[in-house]
Amino acid sequence: MRIDRFDYTVWAVSLSLIIGITGLVWGGTQRGVNILSTIPPQNGQAGVKGPIVIQFPQPIDPDSVQGLFSLEPGTPGETIITDDRLLFIPDQAFVTGERYTATLRAGAVVQDGRQVKENYSWTFSVRDQWILYLGYEDNELYRSPLTGGESELLTNTDGLIFDFAPSNGGNKIAYSVINEEKGFDVWLMDRDGGNQRILIDCGVDRCSTPAWSPDGTQMAYNRIEAGLGPDEPYGVPKIWLADTSTGETVRLHLDSQKIGYRPKWSPDGGKLAYVDGVNSRIVVLDIETGEEFYIPNQSGRTGSWSPDSSQLVYSDFLDTEAGTVEVINLVDFETQDIINLLGHRPNENSYSSPEWSPTGTWIATRAKVNPTDVHYELMIMAADATYGLVLAEDPNYAYLNHGFDPAGGYLSYQRTQLGVAYSKPEVLVIDLQSKETLLSIPSASFPTWLP
Repeated sequence: MRIDRFDYTVWAVSLSLIIGITGLVWGGTQRGVNILSTIPPQNGQAGVKGPIVIQFPQPIDPDSVQGLFSLEPGTPGETIITDDRLLFIPDQAFVTGERYTATLRAGAVVQDGRQVKENYSWTFSVRDQWILYLGYEDNELYRSPLTGGESELLTNTDGLIFDFAPSNGGNKIAYSVINEEKGFDVWLMDRDGGNQRILIDCGVDRCSTPAWSPDGTQMAYNRIEAGLGPDEPYGVPKIWLADTSTGETVRLHLDSQKIGYRPKWSPDGGKLAYVDGVNSRIVVLDIETGEEFYIPNQSGRTGSWSPDSSQLVYSDFLDTEAGTVEVINLVDFETQDIINLLGHRPNENSYSSPEWSPTGTWIATRAKVNPTDVHYELMIMAADATYGLVLAEDPNYAYLNHGFDPAGGYLSYQRTQLGVAYSKPEVLVIDLQSKETLLSIPSASFPTWLP
């Protein structure tokens, strides 16, 4: 075969292209990766529970990032890789007012093989906590600084808010709103009320009780489907999951007959607990394996997770000679034992609504001596139930909707005066160290912490 000048030319051009492409690939891998953004940004503020987020331009190799992220002052926590983001969630709350330096050392590898070539550091501070609540007069969302000051109006829905929940980091707030079709949509906004938009458009269905996953990427919620016609009744509640970035949503179970409501994520994000009212039980779903753990329960309440996700406390009903009382039980998922903590002895108080503190030290609960009483005391008890401390016991008031702040130093609650017509609820915050009331907000209900 005879090779002419044209063949040499083609070979030369092909070789040049190969060398050029190889050079581009090699040059790209040598160029390194730039961090796109961080949460919080340089000199920004984080909530007491984070998370700290690093945004990469491409998905990351999880193995390449192990041990590369650190904080000063040193802070133990969990590093989570979700596609193109690194999230750090502290084991204990950040210190309010403290300044931290975050560092990602060089070495992280993204999808196309490029590396982070240089150490990347930035500083941030930790903001004060706020109280998020529902205004009693107008049924709109407000926030109030823990340190005192004027409350800020966040929404303007003409009083159509049904319920709400802030993300664990406190940067976003989800809230369900009654729409023109009498269904409930799930909305999303920033912590200051900005950037309000629909996350889940539910039409005639009723979507409510949003529950954020610990890393903020998913939301579990109730969905009750409308009947086939305008006069047909609504269906039963089912648990759905939504991507908090895109709003894409799917049913939790492929089996459309499985029902559930009041979802609650475990602090480590590995389990999801919810109530199955038809079968009178709490269901605990292992997200990774799909296995389910069933807890017999008549109260219709999900309960509260221990900070390490190994246990769940919940209230249940018990028939006694004095009448039906509520007791507090504990489930240990490692041993699969159910243990009674309070309420199993004759003539003991009735207890309800246990809430575990983020430090694991206390469980807050309501208690009453006589099962037929309307009045409850508000108390905290040691996690092993060996002793307790009453925080509020005025018989002229009803106490409910209590919850610890993410750092575990304060307790918020709602109280309403008994025996008074048209009594308006108020929200209070108590300092657990001094036992003094730190904050009081009139005409307010459903207090929730906004870290």
